Amino acid sequence: MKSIGPRGFENQLFAIEKRAQETPNPRSAVLLGLLLASGLGLGSDVAMFRAGGAGKKFAGAGIVLLSTPFSRTRCAALCRLRPECVAFNYNGREFMCELLSSASIRDSDLTSDPDWTYYRQHYPHQQHIVDPCASSPCPADSVCVSYEQPTYQKFRYDLDFYMCSRHAWLLAERNAGRTTCKHGMIYGEDHYLENILLWEGVVRPYQEVFQECLDFNCRGLLCKYIESGNDQCWMKAWSSAPGQQLISVTVVPGDEWVLWFPRCS
Repeated sequence: MKSIGPRGFENQLFAIEKRAQETPNPRSAVLLGLLLASGLGLGSDVAMFRAGGAGKKFAGAGIVLLSTPFSRTRCAALCRLRPECVAFNYNGREFMCELLSSASIRDSDLTSDPDWTYYRQHYPHQQHIVDPCASSPCPADSVCVSYEQPTYQKFRYDLDFYMCSRHAWLLAERNAGRTTCKHGMIYGEDHYLENILLWEGVVRPYQEVFQECLDFNCRGLLCKYIESGNDQCWMKAWSSAPGQQLISVTVVPGDEWVLWFPRCS
């Protein structure tokens, strides 16, 4: 079967699925299987899924892209190929698939329902993708810190997933032998107090702001409105004390906020 793009894949999937429902026959099943197999290598739209909540589903106003009687495999395949789909609910009793344009950021977002299972994307550390800092991409006098995407954003394999910085805290961590640094991620909170001048509320994609950290020696990043594609970000400096972690201050809580903060080991 020749290679097809995401939109062509989706159109063919719908056509074959409809034909199979109207006039069931082995040929339709074979065609559908081949089509699903061909969709496994379509680049940045490909994402794997894992059960994020058995006996639970994610429900929210306006997030259901499609509700249709698909198998779980077909549901996952279609979500992988639809750029706006980041998760899905699946009803194993009625074989019902709900494609979702948003994803839960905490377990309390899910509602209990014994017939449903909520599936969300795998992310790099779950897929055993090589550590983005393993190739030492940063200048020798700086520290590489890896990061992950927000869970409600379609996974993109084209991002760098690391930042470089000469922040004094990161250098002190390295000097103390803690050389593997990764950003933790908190939704709905800002624990830092110190913003870097000129980088307060800048409207740019968060991944681009991360790449500017080397010139401004940021330690972390706070952004909002990522889900709508209108990223607004603040570079963070905070304390330079070795080993010191987050302080217990929360500023402007809200689910649209995402805070990345480094932890080294």
